[in-house]
Amino acid sequence: MIKIAIVDDNPFDTKWIINCLEKLDCANECEITCFSDGQDLIDAYKNDQRFDILLLDMLMEKVNGLDTAKFVRTFDQDVEILIITSTLEYAVEGYTVNARRYYLKPLKQDEFLKEINTIIQNLKKNDSLTLSIHNSQGVTKIKLNEIYYIESLTRTLTIHTQTSQIAMIGKISEMEESLSNYGFMRVHKSFIVNLKYIKNIFKDVITLDNNDTILLSKHKSKQVHDALMEYIQNR
Repeated sequence: MIKIAIVDDNPFDTKWIINCLEKLDCANECEITCFSDGQDLIDAYKNDQRFDILLLDMLMEKVNGLDTAKFVRTFDQDVEILIITSTLEYAVEGYTVNARRYYLKPLKQDEFLKEINTIIQNLKKNDSLTLSIHNSQGVTKIKLNEIYYIESLTRTLTIHTQTSQIAMIGKISEMEESLSNYGFMRVHKSFIVNLKYIKNIFKDVITLDNNDTILLSKHKSKQVHDALMEYIQNR
């Protein structure tokens, strides 16, 4: 299911957005949750709820949309944020939280639905890519977008996700070749990293979104920096 959150303190606008989303071809694949203010969404994130798309009003009484988005980004760098509001006042600030689009009310339905449909198709594409891991426990499939990095020690590869570590026998060179077209990069003789989870690079250390640190090989430094910049620009 595609999880969509609508955060708006105007019930009429919320209802209009819901009616709009129900016109999507894949409406039956979407789960819509509504929040009347930013604090409710923040509380949901604190309780480990996550969403694929946030439709966020900017002007709300308790916690405004910008502060809400800033908080969400501390938990989730990948959720698609679309700002929907009645003023251009916060347009520039909206992009500081990596908002995908900034819409002025009243929305143009066709344009809005086209954007939502594009996001959903991209989410489906990314969600369908998996890595099959064969070990003594059998065969396990892991979604590529859930893998933070892969670590090699002798002939054992350990796949690190946000919630687990799974070991398998294999060569890091073969894993590198199979993942090179999917946003992964070998940054050290012992590490392959998912570019989407890189939070910081400082000298020879890469810090990921989960605060794990990875060694960066000196001779790969420029290549990794260039690849990361290209990845960010093409997101």
